[in-house]
Amino acid sequence: MARYRFSTACAICITVLSTPVFNMASQPAETSQPAVPVIVKRQSLPYDTSVVELSNGLTVIVQENHASPVASVRCFVKNTGSAFEGRWLGTGLSHLLEHVVAGGTTTKRTEKEIEHIVERLGGVVNAYTSDDLTCYFIDGIADDVAVRIELVADMMQRVVFEQVEFEREHKVVKQELRDGLNDRRRVLWNLLGQTVYRDSTARHPVIGYYDVLSRLSRTDVVDFYRQRYVPNNMVFVVVGDVDREETLKTVAENFAGGARGTETVVPLPDEEPQVSPREAVREMDGQTSDLLFAWPGVKLSDPEMYALDVASYILSEGESSRLVRKLVYEKQLLLGVSTFNNTPHFVNGQFCAMGVATPDKREEAADELLSEIMRLTTEKVGRAELDKAKKQKEAELVFTRQKVSGIADSLGRCMLATGDPLYDNRYVEGIRGVTADDVLNVAKKYFVPERLNRIVIVPKDMGARPVGGETAAHREPETLTTLPNGLRVLFKRRADLPMVNVQAFVFGSTLDETEENAGQSALLAAMLDKGTKTKTAEQIADYFDSIGGSLALSNGRNTLYGGVTVLAADFEPATRLFAECLLQSTFPQTEFEQVKTLALGAVARRADNPMSELMELFAANLPKGSPYSRMEDGSAESVAKIDLAALKKQHAKQFVPSNMLVTVFGDVDPETAMKTVAETFGQLPQARGAAANPVDIAKIADNTITVSEKVHKTTAKDSGVLLIAWNAPAIDKEKDMAAMRVLSAVLSDGTGPNGWLFNELRGEGLVYRVNTALRTGPVAGFFIAVAQTKPEQVAEVEKRIRANIEKVKSGAVPRDDFERAKERLVSRHKQSNETIAEQAMQAGLDELYGLGYAYDKSFPDRIRAVTLEEVVAVANTYLTESLVVSASSQPGEPGR
Repeated sequence: MARYRFSTACAICITVLSTPVFNMASQPAETSQPAVPVIVKRQSLPYDTSVVELSNGLTVIVQENHASPVASVRCFVKNTGSAFEGRWLGTGLSHLLEHVVAGGTTTKRTEKEIEHIVERLGGVVNAYTSDDLTCYFIDGIADDVAVRIELVADMMQRVVFEQVEFEREHKVVKQELRDGLNDRRRVLWNLLGQTVYRDSTARHPVIGYYDVLSRLSRTDVVDFYRQRYVPNNMVFVVVGDVDREETLKTVAENFAGGARGTETVVPLPDEEPQVSPREAVREMDGQTSDLLFAWPGVKLSDPEMYALDVASYILSEGESSRLVRKLVYEKQLLLGVSTFNNTPHFVNGQFCAMGVATPDKREEAADELLSEIMRLTTEKVGRAELDKAKKQKEAELVFTRQKVSGIADSLGRCMLATGDPLYDNRYVEGIRGVTADDVLNVAKKYFVPERLNRIVIVPKDMGARPVGGETAAHREPETLTTLPNGLRVLFKRRADLPMVNVQAFVFGSTLDETEENAGQSALLAAMLDKGTKTKTAEQIADYFDSIGGSLALSNGRNTLYGGVTVLAADFEPATRLFAECLLQSTFPQTEFEQVKTLALGAVARRADNPMSELMELFAANLPKGSPYSRMEDGSAESVAKIDLAALKKQHAKQFVPSNMLVTVFGDVDPETAMKTVAETFGQLPQARGAAANPVDIAKIADNTITVSEKVHKTTAKDSGVLLIAWNAPAIDKEKDMAAMRVLSAVLSDGTGPNGWLFNELRGEGLVYRVNTALRTGPVAGFFIAVAQTKPEQVAEVEKRIRANIEKVKSGAVPRDDFERAKERLVSRHKQSNETIAEQAMQAGLDELYGLGYAYDKSFPDRIRAVTLEEVVAVANTYLTESLVVSASSQPGEPGR
């Protein structure tokens, strides 16, 4: 189901973090007291939700949610977005305005002052634009919610649009648009809009078209801001560990003097009915083909939406769904497939089916995909499939309530689209009412050949329950138990939501692979749910789909792991089946051939993405024998050689109690949890001697880069990507790791707008993205800097990154930059691991890696204890020899 059109590809992420301290004393005193708007209308709704309207037209939604000490502050601006830009249609003005407004200078403070305030605040500032709205939000700890409300309100009313800020962000957005031309998902989405719509303003991309975007002026941006950014055009949402009345008072005070504006009405032309098939084909660099089939559908308000949404779930939701089971696994025609029913509130949407195929199977895959969809027009859906979809929707609603950010986004979007902030809750009731006849009727009505839209991207040269319970449950401690067979079990009771997450971790993965069998752990993980002694792959998938749960099996660089997330009522049977998959898999030959084919397709698909190509190039040029020299999913050559005997041998070797750990987090009592785990995982025979330690990291080859080297790859993609790698410590080097994390935070703030590299390179329009990261684990790894830029600017970007590294090594780090970097890390950490699955994985991996399950709790203390001298020391110790890899459409410089 897609009830709204999301355009995350066009969203800007401005992430700024630091200590939760804020001092308003530096602000100038007001010379007069503007009138504070009063509440003229109030509505009390379930889930501690209140909706009020202020006298200036501002709608405010507050929901108290005390499960975690966090809060989300959001402001939605309607009558914005690419479909609502009026005389600026096609320019992407809403998106450009978002860039300038988010953190831009206001009449109260400069851009730099805002940056410092937000860093001290310790929140996450973000913004995004879709085709029908713009949203600004700050997620963070609840203590400073009043300050975050003030900051968002200030952005909505008082931006001054400094010329230098406008020009900088204009340049950034233009580069973002150019980079998007190499992003298949963005290209596919834009082709969809331009194919299915001929008249509707929904046909235009959120980011606009380059020529008209380039001609936008500061005056255009200011005019649009003054017209649309008025209180009666906004919905202000606060969700989290807050007091309702105090929050409403704070919002109103921060819109004091904010006058109601004239009402905005944007004419939206009707879309004439489609009368014949349409097609769009685009050639792009890569090795796979993307298929998208779309039929004109309905608006969000149309009651037929529910049956179309159920149809989508029947087709592709879960491993046991029709399209996944038949086209991905049985016939091996598609590498991946999904369907969704897109239903905007302002125009009829589309029912879409998407798939990825290798070029040799593209046409057959397309035929089979259409054939399977058309079955819905002639065959009535069985009762079991309907029940499964309804259970999935119920579970989906519960799961999305885990984070206040998701709740806040739902409240705001639903309010704008339907006038009901809790529409997502009522939506489930509509799904429950769908019958088999309803699905058959909508399929017959909408899935007709003459209204089919066929969109294809091909490789170049190939053509065509209510929330409540124990509000302090999240504070209950973890308990670690070792079963008689040596298996460690980590348990945590958290009863704020009726759900449970169970995970199992097996140490090894690529640490225990070689160049010859790289990707074997990924294949092993993929095979664990493909058949057991009592159930087939289809029965396993069907069970988890039928209870609305999820089963995930995967591998990382150091660990093979799996997990189930289910409603609490399903904990015992789901855990038993999960254990059966991990411990009693039969590895059917037929399923293995299917999984292997998909794995090879995924390897080939890396060539479609510039960053994936870069990481592959990086791995290939690392010291041979290093576990980091092997991609987690292997190479085409290594995967082709792997057979079932190898998987069974690895399974027998690594799946021993002493090499594993199981976590149970959620709404289940300890006795039931431990009894269930003991009766399943606890029956695994104990390993002794050398077999109890199957992966000895002391025997793993040295990763150290001893000689600096540069490697360049020339590609057909009009994009430049760069990675510089230096040595880094293993995770058990506690003091060095903490200092390296602070060093990274000084240079960059993940993908957010902080740090030296972002401020310099993004500020000058040299890069679209730049960040640093630690790619390490139980075995020492690497500190890397990654950037995406224009092909002709790769060398200059490398030079600038190195200059900043040398600045750190020389000790020229301003004390304020250093302290802010540490507090950003601490505050970001406070906001991480919000869901039970995230908490379980963090604690489980820390225990498995020998750090102790409570290790993460000391993160703030470890970071705050870091001194500037320690950062300089680790920079000079580790950031010496380097490996530089780059890829672009231009030849590399000499030495690459």
